[in-house]
Amino acid sequence: MPDHRQSDGTWINEENELEAGNGQTDPLALATRQQETDEIEEVDPKDQELVKSAKWSTIDDLEEIKKLHRREKFVIIDWQGVEEKAHDQALKEIKKNYSQNDPPENQEIERLLSVYARAYKTRLKEGLKTIPNNIDYFNNPQEARLRELAIRDRREFPTHDHDHIRDMAVVRVLQELHISLHIATDHFSAIHDLAAKYQHYYSDSREAVVWPGQGFF
Repeated sequence: MPDHRQSDGTWINEENELEAGNGQTDPLALATRQQETDEIEEVDPKDQELVKSAKWSTIDDLEEIKKLHRREKFVIIDWQGVEEKAHDQALKEIKKNYSQNDPPENQEIERLLSVYARAYKTRLKEGLKTIPNNIDYFNNPQEARLRELAIRDRREFPTHDHDHIRDMAVVRVLQELHISLHIATDHFSAIHDLAAKYQHYYSDSREAVVWPGQGFF
């Protein structure tokens, strides 16, 4: 079952879920699940105020990131955190817009949350392109966890040997994603990509701050 890498570094799988040979969900599925596209469709007139609010929200957030950048901080954008931030902001806006009326049905709330999140993330990504350096990304929780492990391993098992670091990277990826050896050969490309992330984190000793607001590494 083929998997492919998008231009923004995220992994997609043709069926959204990978299966191991035993018919169970492959633990790598979470790391390779397709992310929703961020292209904004033509905005429904009734959603224009919500979309406008989402775009305004990115102004403060991009300014916060730029301040970190100006302080020469190495910033890691956690896309899962961005999703949660957009969800919380959207919910506040929806409540405000409906404060004088009965709340909308659950299906409509989900639609409005999606409209806000798509507008917010698209505008945020556009703004991030104007910040040239010192920006990296967590595309999924596994990458965040691998950075924690790489920093700990660098402290506890320091080495400059490239092959040794690579060996640790592969072991950590297999452990973290609970991939057994009998299915590992089916996912060489994905394992290779995550192992490369680990190597990068292990070798990069710069202090990094994760945005939105999870502190320093």
